Amino acid sequence: MSTTNIEERLIVVLKAEAQAHGFWSKLESETGVSAQRWRKVVSERQRPTCDMIEAAAKRWPQFSLWLTTGIAYAEIGQIRPPADEYRRTPKQKNRGPLNF
Repeated sequence: MSTTNIEERLIVVLKAEAQAHGFWSKLESETGVSAQRWRKVVSERQRPTCDMIEAAAKRWPQFSLWLTTGIAYAEIGQIRPPADEYRRTPKQKNRGPLNF
């Protein structure tokens, strides 16, 4: 999957890191961004804000370079999420078991 913009990359990161139960409320408490807003981004009913992108980069520093630029640099620990997440692309109707 070509993740050509920051919105798509944020969705990939969120899908890669989401656990089935309690993920969104835990993310809310860690970032100060409401769980509802995170879910809206993943379901593409809301564009991510600067605060959300910054919070995600701080929450998952290993993905921060890739998230913000699309560049992975594994030699310094800057990686992209697992390849499995590229199969569940943004704009797909099947949101999977986590009800995105």
